[in-house]
Amino acid sequence: MTIAKEILATMDLFDEKLLRFDAEFIDAYLRKPLKSLMKGKPDPKSLFKVNMFLKRLASESINSQMRPNLVSVVQGDDIYENTLKDTSIDWVENYFIRAALHEIPNCILRARQLIKLNVKYPPGSKIEHYFEQACRCYIYGLNDAVAIMSRAVIEFSLKEMISYYKKDTSGHASSGHIEDLINTGIFYKLIKKDNIYISHRIRKVGNKAIHNSSISDTEARQSIRDSVKLLSNIYEKYPW
Repeated sequence: MTIAKEILATMDLFDEKLLRFDAEFIDAYLRKPLKSLMKGKPDPKSLFKVNMFLKRLASESINSQMRPNLVSVVQGDDIYENTLKDTSIDWVENYFIRAALHEIPNCILRARQLIKLNVKYPPGSKIEHYFEQACRCYIYGLNDAVAIMSRAVIEFSLKEMISYYKKDTSGHASSGHIEDLINTGIFYKLIKKDNIYISHRIRKVGNKAIHNSSISDTEARQSIRDSVKLLSNIYEKYPW
């Protein structure tokens, strides 16, 4: 993971020196003696590493000369043989580092569209795990996974809360299917009237992702926001 470590180390260095980590600024520094970047008496080997990395980062030739055609590589059965012939470059790491860096602006935009979860007390660990996965999937643009994980979050949160009411079922039981769980949650007033519609919307979008077709960005954003609202509703009061 040489490239990733170099990027992180260089970003830490820039933060330490209160410098901007952008292409224009890096290029400007490459035109000056490298010792102007760091004060004191740094280790010569470290200076050389930083210098080589900055040159590599600023070089446009990386795009045209160093990156392989990943499609042709993946289509073959000898992926390791093809990618490891030139041991001076880790082609796989190079590809994924670049893909991740290109995706970061979109990840930031999606992260800013998430809304805060407010609950009276924390849900169970399984629900927290699914909810975290749903948020991560949304940030990285995995729309179908967002819909499925949001559906799972609501299913298991209702199962958890309904279990506290088993001793007072009043003749109302749930089969465990998510639609029945929603109706049972409504019966025990775990779901407010205003949120009945969004609970079924989460269910339908999740079912669509599982059984029918892919989910759009809009549907994924709506699903994760709906799950936040419904969790805030379900866990707004103690069940005991």
